[in-house]
Amino acid sequence: MGHPADASCSCGVAGDEHHGNSGGDRTETWASRRAVIMCAAAAAAATLVVTLTVAYCGPRSTGGAQRQDRFGNGSLGEYRDQGGNSGGGGGVASGRTLRGFIKKPPPPPRCFVLEGEDSSRCHANVYFFGVSKCGTTSLAHWMARHPALQWVSNTCHTQHKQGGEAHVMEMSTIKNSESTYALTAPMTAQTDKVIDYTPHYSILAEVPYRIKDMYGKTSYDGTVKYIAVLREPVARTISSWEFKYDLRGIEKGEAVNPSSERRSLEEAFSEGREHALSLVKCLSDKENDLRNEIRYPGALKLNIDLQMCNPHAFLEHNMFFSHVGKSIYSLQLERWLDLFGRENVKVVFLEEMAVDPMGTIASVFDFLGVDLLDEKEGVKGLRSRTEWEEIVRTKHNLTNQRKKKILDEQVTPEILQSMRDFFAPFNTQLEELLGRPLPDNWSKDSTPSSRY
Repeated sequence: MGHPADASCSCGVAGDEHHGNSGGDRTETWASRRAVIMCAAAAAAATLVVTLTVAYCGPRSTGGAQRQDRFGNGSLGEYRDQGGNSGGGGGVASGRTLRGFIKKPPPPPRCFVLEGEDSSRCHANVYFFGVSKCGTTSLAHWMARHPALQWVSNTCHTQHKQGGEAHVMEMSTIKNSESTYALTAPMTAQTDKVIDYTPHYSILAEVPYRIKDMYGKTSYDGTVKYIAVLREPVARTISSWEFKYDLRGIEKGEAVNPSSERRSLEEAFSEGREHALSLVKCLSDKENDLRNEIRYPGALKLNIDLQMCNPHAFLEHNMFFSHVGKSIYSLQLERWLDLFGRENVKVVFLEEMAVDPMGTIASVFDFLGVDLLDEKEGVKGLRSRTEWEEIVRTKHNLTNQRKKKILDEQVTPEILQSMRDFFAPFNTQLEELLGRPLPDNWSKDSTPSSRY
């Protein structure tokens, strides 16, 4: 397999593949295959030290014992579990650094009752973590019509928006107060599925480690489930750029919105490619260190992911604009599959969802263990097949068609071929990682789909 940007480069394969649910016990991971597709790249950017620090935002109750974190530092709040027992936690300990990867306390209960409330609240047991511009919004809105699915909120209130993005595991949100984090959990029965839907999680290296740190063994024993939607990467890259491009501001000669894209497609792809190759080079360079580590390979892997080669340091300063980086799925999914197990991660392809939306929603519900139709006596509130067929006809969060038509003029045959050549080896890596074939239109010579 050749270098992503240079087909003449040739590299050897290092190591064998094997999988471990516990995440930290692998000396050779799928990441070693990056060496095959990375013979040379641009010099790595300066690394960014990101400490795995999360604020406990669990509930408090009277009469409970004060809880300390795993290093004996400070009060982390109190909780009453569903049995009325007081203790510590309900969320996640504070001050968790890399040391905590080796020594961990038992995870706190997922469901709890806040003081002054009669109903229980439950944190997520389903993480719908990516990837943006792959049809995730449509699938989330479809799923939100199921009565047994509840959703984590991105604000602190009692009325939770079904199918809305949460973002509570991101650094800027999870540092909030104890009461803030507790209130993002919906009031629900412990038997319901609670979904944290945040497609941006896929690109954030720290999020899966936080989840594993919070949930312990239940994060990979089948208790917690994970969902990702993927799309042919050239089409995703173009769609992301078009969706975020500030065409209206540029046409009117107004100041470009800083939260909008202003680069041409060629500029966005060229810059994104260099950023992505710098990240891949960093990860490849650290593989020898990982292979030679004997005592704590898992701790070193975490150190590489979160400090030495954190995507924050290599991709666009604002990863909202990381059109290319977010389209390299193997770099993102490897971490989730490594920590939680392939059997606990449902990967949906947009191309299949567009052709058979009913089959897609049915397979997702089956993965989560909930019924699609009201076929069992006593099951109330489930919709009929006709109702579901009507629901899945609607697509959400689409790019404005006038805007798309104008910007499509920048999608030249030359840039399409450059994108196909760049993503092809990463697609091969993804196929090996998933252990299943990719949709036909992901081939190097295919024409990107314009749907969604």
